[in-house]
Amino acid sequence: MRFFVFLLFFIPGSPSSCPDPVTGPQEMVVGVGSCLYISCRYDLCQAGPGAQLHQLSWIHRPNFDQKTREFRGRVVARPSRTPGADQGDCDLILPHMGKEDGGQYGLRLVAQPSRRNFKELLWMHFVTVNVTDTPPAPHLWPDPAPINQGLRTSFGCWVPPACPGDTPTFAWEGPASKTAGFNVEPWAPPATVTSHPAIGSLLTFNPFWYHDGTLLNCTLRGPDGRTISRASRLLQVNYPPRNVQVDMSPSHPVHEGEEVTLTCRDSAKPPSYAFSWSLGGRTLSQSGAQLLLRPVQAADGGSYRCQATNDVGTTQSPAVPLEVYYAPRDVRVEVTPASPVLEGGEVTLSCGHSSHPPPHTFAWSLGGRSLPHSGARLLLGPARATHGGSYRCEVTNSLGTATSPPHHPGVPPQVAILENLTSLPALIGSRVTLRCTLGPAHPEPLIQWQRDDREVGPPGPTLSFDADPAHTGLYRCIGQNPAGSALSPPLPVVVWFSRPRPHLF
Repeated sequence: MRFFVFLLFFIPGSPSSCPDPVTGPQEMVVGVGSCLYISCRYDLCQAGPGAQLHQLSWIHRPNFDQKTREFRGRVVARPSRTPGADQGDCDLILPHMGKEDGGQYGLRLVAQPSRRNFKELLWMHFVTVNVTDTPPAPHLWPDPAPINQGLRTSFGCWVPPACPGDTPTFAWEGPASKTAGFNVEPWAPPATVTSHPAIGSLLTFNPFWYHDGTLLNCTLRGPDGRTISRASRLLQVNYPPRNVQVDMSPSHPVHEGEEVTLTCRDSAKPPSYAFSWSLGGRTLSQSGAQLLLRPVQAADGGSYRCQATNDVGTTQSPAVPLEVYYAPRDVRVEVTPASPVLEGGEVTLSCGHSSHPPPHTFAWSLGGRSLPHSGARLLLGPARATHGGSYRCEVTNSLGTATSPPHHPGVPPQVAILENLTSLPALIGSRVTLRCTLGPAHPEPLIQWQRDDREVGPPGPTLSFDADPAHTGLYRCIGQNPAGSALSPPLPVVVWFSRPRPHLF
């Protein structure tokens, strides 16, 4: 397999300046069996307008003869010239370079000026050619630089054109070339890559974190599939935080009052520069790779997440639970149903609490007397007035015991009966006594009286008054406690009085 090898050089393009007569590389390296391709250009402007090119020849191992004032050596090529042209190409192509073909090459240029005020132009451009046993490797583009995960990336691989009849092929090797969605296509490098003709291959792929630190190889192969040379690039891939996780110290469940440290760990390139924390979906004000809870409170328990951010992106960790152990607290007796309970109905007392770990023992008492029940719920049914009283529940877990405040579930009076203890209608001035009788209730109801729907008399089970026409009306009694009330049917009270007899005249 043979191909051209050349170095880049500057070709002036400003017509107002007069460059050196020959521009081209000064040193080259080719492999045994390869083509030597020296790209150059000549310009006769130093000889003035209309200068005539008399000599343009490439000489292998030129030697200057002091007597003849000429360069001697093996002439290997005479580039074609365009008659009358002041500028042109002077490229040299030598196929199948051998070790003996190495050494110095010179391009001899002689131009005759058309005017007397210009001197004859004599120029020799030297190029040192080193022939090695190993062909030069292909060129990779672009220059080494970090690439980012998630941004589709292209790499180009190119060589100078091959010798006529030779067809080189390119093969990409490495993890990046096996990524789903990768694409390889023929590529002609633009002028921003090389100013000389070249052939190449373009690989486009999506970089991932696991490509970081891996080799991407471009292998040049001959028509027989034999590897000629190879260029390699160590990939540098920047990627967002991954494997983000929360480490907890101590890792076992902690007791309230202890110190807990949460650490956010991740793998990121470049390293993460910002960390944030959340508890149960609520963003915390603390930031940094560590979250210190000192002392830890029961309210600090829950699911923690950390979020890591670097220049490429942001990633959140899975939730990590923090269990905070504490003794029972906020113990209370809860009643179901909460509305007034009718006698004969069903009532459930529940022992509400907050504790961790959960309680293992419940105890109940009524008026200071222990009840033979050990569950979290106490069923009273059918409800009776005798069930009234001061209930307490006691909760115990492995860390301690707590008792609720007293609770007094009430039974409202179910019925109110109004009785007359004197004869009615009542004579004016006589004593009238009414009595109110209630059904079973707890706590003891307060009895109030009404006449014609207006409150009268002092509270109590009886109402007494001296009969008077002003006391006539419909009487009711109402029995009421915190659990409810009962209203008696109305009782009419009528007061009789005598009218004075008329005087006779």
